[in-house]
Amino acid sequence: MKWVLGGILSLFLSVSFAADNSALPRSITGYYLVNENQIGGMAGRLNLEGPAHLDFTWPEPAKEKYKIALLIPQLADTWKTFSYAAMEASKRLNLDLTIFSADSYINYGLQIRQLTRKAVKYDGILLSTIDSYKMTDAINKVSRTTPIVGYANEVFASGIDAKAMVYYFDVSYRLGQWVKEHIQKNKPQGKIKVALVMGPKTARWSEDMLEGFITSLNDDPILRDRLEVIPVLHGHTKAIMQERLVRLVLDLNDDIDYLYGIAPAIDRAADLKDEYRGKHPNLNLIAAYLNAELFPAVQRGEVLVSASDDMISIGNIAVSNLLRLIRGEKPNTSAGTFPYVAGPIAQLITADNAHEYSFEDLFGPKGFSPEVSH
Repeated sequence: MKWVLGGILSLFLSVSFAADNSALPRSITGYYLVNENQIGGMAGRLNLEGPAHLDFTWPEPAKEKYKIALLIPQLADTWKTFSYAAMEASKRLNLDLTIFSADSYINYGLQIRQLTRKAVKYDGILLSTIDSYKMTDAINKVSRTTPIVGYANEVFASGIDAKAMVYYFDVSYRLGQWVKEHIQKNKPQGKIKVALVMGPKTARWSEDMLEGFITSLNDDPILRDRLEVIPVLHGHTKAIMQERLVRLVLDLNDDIDYLYGIAPAIDRAADLKDEYRGKHPNLNLIAAYLNAELFPAVQRGEVLVSASDDMISIGNIAVSNLLRLIRGEKPNTSAGTFPYVAGPIAQLITADNAHEYSFEDLFGPKGFSPEVSH
């Protein structure tokens, strides 16, 4: 497995999935110095360095059975896969993993309590935060005694000791480039109507997916003049909410060319496409990321393109680096050589190349559902 080290906007184009020595993560060295008074702490990104290349190696399994906690927003969407990835990596490294689910992106208070009252008692924490911005005080307090790895979801707090995740701005920018090529081939003239259905506003990953995609389309001045972008709709990621948002945007508009959204939204849109064919005869579906429920629609070509962020490798990276932190290593110092931020290169998947990816490599075993605490 290779760490690929690079700046925030670097674009890497190839990776193999899931095998122990084949993933090609993209990582960042340096320190993440967060200004706690600036929302998001975005200035901290300027302290990161790259590019460089390092070989990834698994740490030696723990001789002592450390207990680690994984905090996730819910089990729906991608979180069964992220849980499976963390469980398998924990088994490999002889760690005892407990999973805490907040059951929904609206249960911010529950996740805070899970972090400050339960997870703090563990040897280390994998934190998949509901809110990228509001957990700063709780994270910084807990991190004084317990190492924390930001897992999958972006989070801004100086108390985060390392991160394992994909930068979704980069991924969505590439999706926008793919869509621009599709437009040039299929509708080289005339207005292009684009609808957007995204996740919660409080989740930075959702904002990055939106900004990367729109920035990519707007980078072309000719296309920018042709675009009609319908105001974005936001909501939590459970299917019932996303279907309401999809129906709303399809009901209130006509002749949408591209509907871009998070996986649960596009999964519901694929099922609704025939129902709305009269209002939207040329509707094309673009998914910002891929989950297990959406994959069959991509395979059938009902969804033009999606991005897989290789959740299994993210889990391997997160658990490995949490064990290193528990042992006292620190990223990018004489006491530790692993990168502060690491994540695999997301792959764009269409009906043309979906056969190259097995369900198990992308999502883990079919039917898997972990035991969770609350």
